[in-house]
Formats: sequence, C-alpha cells, structure tokens
Amino acid sequence: MKILKLTLQIFGILIITLIVTILLMAVWSFNQPLWNVLNLLLIPIVLTAGGYLLNRAQRRSERAIARNSEEERILSDYFAAMSDLLLEKGLQTSPEDSGVRSIARARTLTTLRNLSGYRKGSVIQFLYESKLIRVDNPILDLEKANLNDAHLVMFDLRGINLEQVFLVRANLEGANLGAANLKGAKLNEANLDCTNLGGADLSWANLSDANLSQTYLRGAELQRIKLTAATYNDDTVWPDDFNPQELGAVLSQD
Repeated sequence: MKILKLTLQIFGILIITLIVTILLMAVWSFNQPLWNVLNLLLIPIVLTAGGYLLNRAQRRSERAIARNSEEERILSDYFAAMSDLLLEKGLQTSPEDSGVRSIARARTLTTLRNLSGYRKGSVIQFLYESKLIRVDNPILDLEKANLNDAHLVMFDLRGINLEQVFLVRANLEGANLGAANLKGAKLNEANLDCTNLGGADLSWANLSDANLSQTYLRGAELQRIKLTAATYNDDTVWPDDFNPQELGAVLSQD
C-alpha cells in the first residue's frame, strides 16, 4: 500500500513537471503571453476534471443502488425464513432451548449486521408484532444484537425485550418503550427525544452522550446507569429523587 502511494505521488510530480515544461516551451517558442497559454490549457483541464468528478459520482450512485438492492434481498429472505419458522416449525410455542429458537436467533443476528437503519427498524417491528421479543414471554433472545443506527422513530414498542442490545446512535425519537427491558443496553449517542421510557429497566445501560430532551423516565429502573455527557432539558421527567447531574448528565439551556 505504501509503495502504491509513493508511486502515485511520483507520478503526480512528473505530470506537474511535464505541464510546467510545456508551458515554458510554449511561451519561449511562440513568444506568447503566459496567460494565453494557460487559457488554451484550461479547457481540457476543466473537461478532464469534470469528467472525473461525474464518473466518480456515478460510481458512488451505482454502489448505493447495488447496496440498496442487496439489503432488500437480505430482508426479503429473512422474512421468508422467519415466516417458515413461525408457521411451519412452531417457533412461538417451541421449548426454551430448542433448535428452532437457535436458528431464529442466528438468522436474526446475521441479518441485522447486514442492514442499515430503516431496515433494522423493519426487523424489530416484525419481531415485536410477531410477539417474539416481549418482556412477558421472550421467545427470541436478542442479546448483543447490532441495532446501531436503527431507525425506530415513533415506534410503539411497549414491553419490548432489548436486554444487552447495541443501540448506539439509534433514533428512538417519540418511540414508546414503556416498561421495556433495556438492561445493559448500549444507547450511546442515541436520540431519545420525547421517548417514553416510563417503568423501563435501564439498569447497567449506557446512555453516554445520548439526547434525553423531553424523555419520560418516571418509574424507570436506573441502577448503575451511565449518563456521561448525556443531555436533557427542563421537560425531561426523571424518577423521584434522582439527580442526573451526579452521573455526568448535562442540562441543556436550548
């Protein structure tokens, strides 16, 4: 990699040297002002640069389209596989240590690692509505699942079980997570603006740098919670006798 970088640098220096040499020869041979020569060279340079930038943008767009199509395929395959486990393999009524649950967990964790924010939200909505990740009867264990950057805005997920899940930078604005199990969850830099966390279990959870403006936390379990540099405002509702600033949270004046 270093050799390639050095080669490109040398090539760039040679190109610049060549251009300067051509300019000097043109000025000397044709007795033309330097500005006239520069004008002659400007058009091909601009066209070349424009073509390069256009080609680069096109390649970026093609990669984004390909990635979007790949994610759609992954999500479609996941829904098909999970539907089979639910309808044909009896996932919802399976024993706790059954093979069908292990398959469902492995498939789900793998799928989440390969999806971006909005599609991660689609997976969670599917699992929640299928009653697989409820606190009262958790069928599917999502421990260590990658929900980083997940888009869960305005989702109704009351009583969801997301214990020890990674939700770094997740957008949960306006979501209803009342009575949810978020014990040990990683919510660093998460957006919890206007989120309902009333009665939720957030013990050992990490909310460092999270946005807690207007978050409702009345009755929440906050034992050993981390709030370093988390921001909140006067509309944030905390449990009685809880002082977030003692744990490093910052009151926003905005």
